Amino acid sequence: MHFLVQINNNAHEWAGTMVQSGEHPRLPLPYAYGAAFLKRGHKLSAINTAPVLQPAGHLDPFESVYSPAELSKALRGVDFGMLWGGVGLSGLARQLVSRPYANKVIFNSYVWNLDRSPSLRSRKAVGIARMATRFSKTAVFITREQATAAKAVLGHKKAVVTLTCGIDTSFYSTPSYFADVPEIYRDRVERLLSGPYMILPGDELRFNRDALDLVAETGIPMVRISQYSASHMSELRKEIAARKIEDKFLVFEKVSYPFLRFLFRNAAMYAGLVNSDWQPAGWTTACEALASGTPAVAYEGLASRELSRLGADASFLRAAPAKDIRKFKDLASDFLSAGYKNKISPKIIDFSESRLDLETTGEAFAREIEAVI
Repeated sequence: MHFLVQINNNAHEWAGTMVQSGEHPRLPLPYAYGAAFLKRGHKLSAINTAPVLQPAGHLDPFESVYSPAELSKALRGVDFGMLWGGVGLSGLARQLVSRPYANKVIFNSYVWNLDRSPSLRSRKAVGIARMATRFSKTAVFITREQATAAKAVLGHKKAVVTLTCGIDTSFYSTPSYFADVPEIYRDRVERLLSGPYMILPGDELRFNRDALDLVAETGIPMVRISQYSASHMSELRKEIAARKIEDKFLVFEKVSYPFLRFLFRNAAMYAGLVNSDWQPAGWTTACEALASGTPAVAYEGLASRELSRLGADASFLRAAPAKDIRKFKDLASDFLSAGYKNKISPKIIDFSESRLDLETTGEAFAREIEAVI
């Protein structure tokens, strides 16, 4: 079969999922929607949603690459479109008025529950996504909890699929060395390695103030990583300076994957201070931490519950009520103690390799899509 997917000027990342590399991991969504299907003999074309487009036409691993304005043409040339967000909505609108596209759109969504959405804007987005799933060929969600809730509303006539979005566990479980630390950071990192530290990577729906409070409660250093520009962390840096905790709270931006892996593998604990209540934010970074052999404490939410469903137990994954820093500290206490990580890491890595590896989860997803269409 021939599938249409979405890219963002990142065809090279999709092509890169076909081979392993010591310099960067194979990325979760390009693998699940790309390599997993290519390996099963399917073909891919793509809609490029980037504001400034690369040239259209053939671009490995895609048969054709289209602009958003060419969505109708793109849908005519494929069997199914696995689409997200506005592109998915546009595809559904076209299939409603043009019979040749009928039931071609597999609609993918991060959200389902209206009652947990924190703002009017997010509730509107969830409402639109819920409506879109009714007209799609198949609805795809990141967690079983969301899929089950959607199935209860949509009924048995609508196929609903869970994508367990696995990661490249082999990259994160590979030993990492001090040479992976950029020279400009080596003095700071060397001081950091003198004791345990916590790590919180990522940008969306992270609670930076809670991270500051957790450092104050525990006295344990925190490494905060953003893949955005330095200006994105400017307010956090001001607060760090105001609290005079520059030696306890380190911020890194736009780090390389080998450096990220080094920081994960040497951290005592992943601190999942993330709002995962209405979408599974923090899922990928939690999986990366576990694949690195690092135990995790996270705020209760979709991501932590999905990991528990997959078999993560309290010896390496614990969940605290959102915003309850003291409970979070209590749950983290033995994770931060001397020697705990060395003892538990093999178990965590075994779990990650068996339940979170993208080769296993990607093939399972491709097979399930084949079965429902």
